[in-house]
Amino acid sequence: MEHFTASMRSRVFNDIDAGVPLANIHGSIARERDDAKFRVFQCECERLMYCYVKEEKLNRDCMYSYVIEDRVWKAGKGGIHEYLTPKRRMYHCLHKIKEKEIECSCKMFETHGILCRHAIWVLDMNLYQEPPEKYVLRRWRKDIRRNHALVEVCYHDPTKSENTKRFDKMNAFLMC
Repeated sequence: MEHFTASMRSRVFNDIDAGVPLANIHGSIARERDDAKFRVFQCECERLMYCYVKEEKLNRDCMYSYVIEDRVWKAGKGGIHEYLTPKRRMYHCLHKIKEKEIECSCKMFETHGILCRHAIWVLDMNLYQEPPEKYVLRRWRKDIRRNHALVEVCYHDPTKSENTKRFDKMNAFLMC
């Protein structure tokens, strides 16, 4: 699996050098996110090809509204794999240019913390090289220090628990 991940990352960086659309956003996410969330992001990028813009308009100064038609995906048996259905659904994206914010009616970022394919499409169409910093959540980043990894848990080494230490001390005292 690590070999596959490494080869996909090298392919992404080769695409960036070649100027492939979406490659810059994809590459910046590959550098910043952990592997599990990067795979979810890759899945969203793959499903991007099923999105079609139905309407694009300037609502107010520096605010664009997009209506994006997308195909519906359903979870298969067991909920592990999803499959494409012939149904279609409309999503509404609002892009605030000055604030660098994107709101989508699917609410994937608000519920899962990952940009949806509709927001990725808006970023790509507006020539963003990287997603705005607010859309790369700290909890998904590779480069953060995870405090829970530093906590010692006594069940990993039973000799370090208080009860075991007390028992060893009493046992040593009784043996003398």
